[in-house]
Amino acid sequence: MIPAPSFEQLSVISDLHMGGEEGFQIFGQGALLAAFLDDLRQRSPKNSALVINGDIVDFLAEPSAVAFDPVNATTKLNRIFADTQFKPAWDALRRYVKTRHLVITLGNHDLELALPWVTSHFLGLLADGDDTARSHITLSLDGCGFACTVGTSNVLCVHGNEVDTWNVTDYEALRRLASDLAQGRAAAEWIPNAGSKLVIDVMNDIKRDHAFVDLLKPEKEGAVRLLLVLKPDQRGKLRAAAEVAARRAWDGVRRAVGWLSIDDDDALVAGPDPLAHIVGRVESRIDPETLLDRAESLFRDHNAIDLVHGEQSQQLGWWDALAATITRREPHEIALEAIKEIASAPTFNIGQVDADFERIDALVGPEYDIVVAGHTHLARALDRAQGRGRYFNSGTWASLMRLTPAQLQSPASFKPVFEKLRKARTIDELGTLVWKRPTVVTIRAGVEPALHEVALKGNKVVPVPLRPVKP
Repeated sequence: MIPAPSFEQLSVISDLHMGGEEGFQIFGQGALLAAFLDDLRQRSPKNSALVINGDIVDFLAEPSAVAFDPVNATTKLNRIFADTQFKPAWDALRRYVKTRHLVITLGNHDLELALPWVTSHFLGLLADGDDTARSHITLSLDGCGFACTVGTSNVLCVHGNEVDTWNVTDYEALRRLASDLAQGRAAAEWIPNAGSKLVIDVMNDIKRDHAFVDLLKPEKEGAVRLLLVLKPDQRGKLRAAAEVAARRAWDGVRRAVGWLSIDDDDALVAGPDPLAHIVGRVESRIDPETLLDRAESLFRDHNAIDLVHGEQSQQLGWWDALAATITRREPHEIALEAIKEIASAPTFNIGQVDADFERIDALVGPEYDIVVAGHTHLARALDRAQGRGRYFNSGTWASLMRLTPAQLQSPASFKPVFEKLRKARTIDELGTLVWKRPTVVTIRAGVEPALHEVALKGNKVVPVPLRPVKP
């Protein structure tokens, strides 16, 4: 194992998504988070740490957001720190780092934090001029995650977008861009991943009429299926999602063999067999013949719209919507089929095995006793399949949308929900459709690790145990 810091206790939360304008902020628990942080600071051992496991802020939710904003990121941070909804949380974090350790990993909505000038500005805001507080903050912004030991357990925290080809980050391209800008050279244009492109090009515009789309994280296929039904006048923009999906498939092939940082131009103009050309330049973990068969089939036999279908279990639903038009099915009927995948009770079962767990479990070596991810906003507590130990997803402190079995029982029972989704212009107007479950993973020396919901009873912070629901 690599050398790693050791703690008596580690607490992990993730996906705060602090950012956005009033009415469109999916983080609305500043007071609760502040109380939790103060309680943690007062009750945890001196040698303890809190990990915020990615997406602490959400640059993509900010007004006039672009996919990547090296120039204005510090100004956006100033606004997010000063926002009255978020300020209690920042003030509590400043108190926390005076005496305890804080670790922040990089997500996919806060990529600009990895730029050195943004990193420095962020640390200045968080430490507030206190050198001791600054020494208590560790930033892991290079995609490696954060490794440590707690008692005899080896622990690894990763955000989780590492295995999500919609939202994979090219850390080498990010490093090169930062170097070019810092040293005064012309920097290559940042090419956003599929998820970021979908947010900026499609979702941020549509959420002005349908605020609920910001509750559908991470940005994947089901959201687009609903949007096509809700906003048929945006069909042109949603058609562009087919190109985003094609990009996602391309990123997936590139990631599989470790050549995310190779320019698209190199791949496309390298000759009659560009994939073979690239494979020859990298050290692949996949047999090249197998890769070529897979990739050539993908790009030879499918056009951009066909690539929408990606994986059989996850489809954008373009053809579903087309079928609805042909068969004259009502919009709420098609929306029901899409939303069942996103907002039904089994989705939020902490014992539900999902593809993200399987991929992260396979990615991380068996020597880690505890692996903690975030990103999906879906809290999980599962036994690792690879090696020993436990896997957790630390969930989110942002708002979610969870529907009851009764609401999803039939098109008729879902229709009132659909109309509310259609009409709500702000998060608050969604009312009881908004669901919150702030969760924390707690790892203590000599104690079984646990996933809890954080709640307030009176003025006291209490952990509420979460248990899997048996099917």
